[in-house]
Amino acid sequence: MSTPVMVQGEDHQIAVYGIPYLEPRMVMAELEAEKLSHESVVAAAVTRIQQDLATRRAAADTPVLAFSMAHLFAAGGVGSDSERELSVGNLDVVPVELFGPFDYSALGTCTAGSG
Repeated sequence: MSTPVMVQGEDHQIAVYGIPYLEPRMVMAELEAEKLSHESVVAAAVTRIQQDLATRRAAADTPVLAFSMAHLFAAGGVGSDSERELSVGNLDVVPVELFGPFDYSALGTCTAGSG
């Protein structure tokens, strides 16, 4: 998660970080999250990514942009008809502000294919 796919451009690099669906009970201890919640485990994951990104930016001779792709539903995002409820209440919703450190974020859940 904190090791990105690196894409080299002419005058910049792009670090693409993938964040899978994080089940709080399964990853809370490993991520050293503060609480048993989606928001807390995603925040802990983003903190690890920020640490990696800071190191990469400090060592780079060209700008390093940060992209994230996360499997989650962010508050303020727009859902689709192909989504299903994965948990009760708003436990699965994280604030979109957690992704402020990224230059671009693709946030969403797996959906049914069309065609």
